Amino acid sequence: MMRRIETAPWGGVMMSRNKFRKAGFWRRASRGFALATLALGLTVGGCESLRAPAGTDTAAADEPRGPAWQGTYRVDYGGRPVIGVMVNGRGPFDFVVDTAATKSAVFRNLADQLDLETSPTSTRVFSLVGVQQRPTARLDRIALAGASRSDFQVVVFEDWTDLPETPQGVLGLDVLARYVVEFDVQQRRLTLHYPSASPDFEERGWPQTAIFATDFGLSGPPLFQAPGRLASYRFPMLIDTGSELSLINPVLMDRLLTPNVVYDITARATRFADALEESTEVYRMPYAGLVTGGIGWGDGVFYATSARIFRDLEVADRMYGLLGFDILGRRSMAIDFPGRVMYASPVTPPSAAK
Repeated sequence: MMRRIETAPWGGVMMSRNKFRKAGFWRRASRGFALATLALGLTVGGCESLRAPAGTDTAAADEPRGPAWQGTYRVDYGGRPVIGVMVNGRGPFDFVVDTAATKSAVFRNLADQLDLETSPTSTRVFSLVGVQQRPTARLDRIALAGASRSDFQVVVFEDWTDLPETPQGVLGLDVLARYVVEFDVQQRRLTLHYPSASPDFEERGWPQTAIFATDFGLSGPPLFQAPGRLASYRFPMLIDTGSELSLINPVLMDRLLTPNVVYDITARATRFADALEESTEVYRMPYAGLVTGGIGWGDGVFYATSARIFRDLEVADRMYGLLGFDILGRRSMAIDFPGRVMYASPVTPPSAAK
């Protein structure tokens, strides 16, 4: 069964890091909090090093004021955010930015190219391919622009068989969860901000929602969920930029098909190739008015399926959804993992609103 790490009223919007800062609390508390959460952070080129001897990282006494990393991303491999990563001095290689991967990974094609040795033991992880026991390997060095890490452990996934191409790796929560991760959709720019030096998204007028952490019995960092609401129904949604589609399980689909909620359902007995699971029957389900906390996502399409991930996470018997990049990638957004808040840019920017 799942072990809840953090609890709060489902659907409530927590007080953000910026309100604490204005009250004077954040500035006093952030130094100790940042040192704890960034103890395994990336090394920042041109700033005081966060890297200790091989296999360990320690936070610098004073955090740099700029971002830990900033660079462009593209949408590829079926609709996922992809960045270029240098590995062992070679590359760049295509890594999917996956906010629901408990560990970073390389795929078999890159492991073979770099002649990586895999461990005889395996670890239980969640990523693009669901929950699996996978062997691990160590990278001498992984680098994103001016930021790098040495002696970095990853899991090794087999290449996809249902899709024409497989990326080379996955950047997961073992890196991302230490930062405020911002996607700028207009500039196609990804930024990893230090928690104490991130922009004030509230002052930008960005709506927000609390997010909640659950470990699901997996190794590595917990996964993060947002409180979803559609019509009168409330349900958790896994925040998953690594999924190109937003999914719901059959339990939630059945609830939404009640007489007082009218949807145009197109049920197609099709085969659907997705790295999350083996091909399976999927129902395309338009929706209207999806909300997570204070963020409205408007109208769109869910894909209802008995995907293996729902069984793996032991949520197949309750209303549950997966918030994929088809929804998350529509607008600029920021996920403050240490502060447990997600922001999204307004549908109409405040400066343009009349």
